[in-house]
Amino acid sequence: MVSDLRTRLQQQQTRVQRVSAVYNQQLGKLQRVRSELRVLNENLAECERQAGRLAKVRTVLELLSKSTEGEVKNYIEPLVTEALRAVFGYDLRFGIEFGFERNQVVVLFSLMDGLGNKVEGDIEEMKGGGVLDVISLVLRFVLLELFGLEGPVILDEPGRFVDRKHQPAFGELILSFATRFNRQIIIVTHDDAICAIGARHYHVAQDDLGVSHVTNVLDV
Repeated sequence: MVSDLRTRLQQQQTRVQRVSAVYNQQLGKLQRVRSELRVLNENLAECERQAGRLAKVRTVLELLSKSTEGEVKNYIEPLVTEALRAVFGYDLRFGIEFGFERNQVVVLFSLMDGLGNKVEGDIEEMKGGGVLDVISLVLRFVLLELFGLEGPVILDEPGRFVDRKHQPAFGELILSFATRFNRQIIIVTHDDAICAIGARHYHVAQDDLGVSHVTNVLDV
């Protein structure tokens, strides 16, 4: 009888181990799915923020265009064109088109190739969002200059959708803007290529209690 009980106990333990293994396997899958979903949500939120910035820029340009259409085009188009060529390495030309819809001025952005042919597609999706990253960066500096706003520029994860191949060139673009516009730039990023352009580097990390600590990288 004792032998039978031991056998049954061993069988139950085996079943429990199997169920536990299946549970752990499914739990791991669930955690991976949650992690992937979190990343997708973060990317979606960033896309929405970028699209929102572009919409705000269009609104400002619509207001400016009423009296300075020619000046806006002549100032912005070459800067954005130069930036796109510097980052992606091929001939792209940025264009601003002003028009009227329902008695209101509207601003449309376009891209053209070296032959002057319009590049088809949604700017917000070109190069996985990388083109929009570059355009948004340039327009942010342009608006600061147009409105005479002084002070440092804070960039949170700039170039998040610029592919790794073009990240170094994107970093150099940011550095050139610091010199061109004589501005201090503070960057929050996880990208090594972007970090490389900085004159000062600080590492921010949380401890087990959730307290953030800032360390000068040179002291590490």
